[in-house]
Amino acid sequence: MMPPMYSLITGASRGIGEAFARTLASEGHSLILIARDLQALTALQQSLTAQWGVKVVVIDIDLRDPNATRIIYERTQKEGWDVDLLINNAGFGRFGEFDSHPVDDYVAMVQLNVTAPMVLSHYFLRAMRERGQGAIIHVASMAAFQPTPYMTVYGATKGFLRAFSEGLAGELRDSDVRILTVCPGLTDTHFFIAAGADLTKTLDAAPKMLTPDVVVKESLDALRRGTMTVVPGLKNRIVAFLSSAIPHRIGVPLAARILGRQFKDQPHQR
Repeated sequence: MMPPMYSLITGASRGIGEAFARTLASEGHSLILIARDLQALTALQQSLTAQWGVKVVVIDIDLRDPNATRIIYERTQKEGWDVDLLINNAGFGRFGEFDSHPVDDYVAMVQLNVTAPMVLSHYFLRAMRERGQGAIIHVASMAAFQPTPYMTVYGATKGFLRAFSEGLAGELRDSDVRILTVCPGLTDTHFFIAAGADLTKTLDAAPKMLTPDVVVKESLDALRRGTMTVVPGLKNRIVAFLSSAIPHRIGVPLAARILGRQFKDQPHQR
């Protein structure tokens, strides 16, 4: 009897990660859920097991710790958990002028948004190729399409993730391993609260927030179609297209004016 395959989701305790977990559990997937909040993970584990009868493993660990990815991988190897779907969803941002936040916040952001998904992809990709099946989803952001003033480091990390993911998709185009880049716009999650962002001055001009369930549905549909990159939401796709088409010399000053109204005068943190 073949051992069960697992879908591993980082940032699984809430928001888009939780929505991925609920959707995949409803389809019968065994799950490995990664996040820092053990209480939230355990509650989600119990809910999914009770509702769908699937196997759900939780690992409470902070992916900002450089050792965390190795610990996760070694645990999967020790337990014999074969991962055929990796969803690199965990991430966080900071909003405001670049020097308004401690530099350690940015170092942690690069570790979580850039290094962790790259390392986890490297760990699990080879076995997927050897099995002749598997998929990796990277949750980037619409901030990946242009340099983004007042969320400068966050946008840069998502730009890296998009470029890395699309490049990897190109390498694997003739294989049976699929790579999908998801670039959500504003989504109704805990992200902006955690980032300390008050968006009251910008939400009126932005496309309506999507729910995590909509983002996940469009993402999984795109994965099954073999799409390389998806921007959930029609209005978001239009904005992403325009962002890609506008030269940086025009787009960056425009973004600075729009976002500066919201974030320029935020108090500096030390």
